[in-house]
Amino acid sequence: MDPSLDTSSWHSSIPQREIRGIQKALRRLRLVDCWRELHIMVKDYTHYSGVHARYLRIYFLFLQHELLAKLQRADIEAATWSDHRSVLMELDTPLSRPKTMSWRLNKSLLMDIVIREQIAQALESYFSVNVTGETSDATIWEADKSARGVSLSN
Repeated sequence: MDPSLDTSSWHSSIPQREIRGIQKALRRLRLVDCWRELHIMVKDYTHYSGVHARYLRIYFLFLQHELLAKLQRADIEAATWSDHRSVLMELDTPLSRPKTMSWRLNKSLLMDIVIREQIAQALESYFSVNVTGETSDATIWEADKSARGVSLSN
């Protein structure tokens, strides 16, 4: 991306014209190099080439510009036995912390033979009425889930 920062030799074998084309495409797609965003002028590398005796940053994690506020950290892992180092990023996401409790079926109800028979009859009736060949299976399945949600809440 930036040979002066991303290689120990300060140059790249990729022509500058191609590098500029990649950078332009990333800007057009509004993608940001997560690690570089947090480590603006730091030189750190993800690969060592023994053949060329130089370090390179060849692994990148890109994030949509709109999601940058969610970026908590981005790190290049320490080298172990390999000549490659991983890049990790951590995002703050509401998906990991539910704000409200979600409804769950009390599974003990399924042990009741009367309730199981009622469910089986309701499903059999639903599918016999709705499976006509005119509607996709996915639509029928989604409608079935919705109908069950309504009938369970009544």
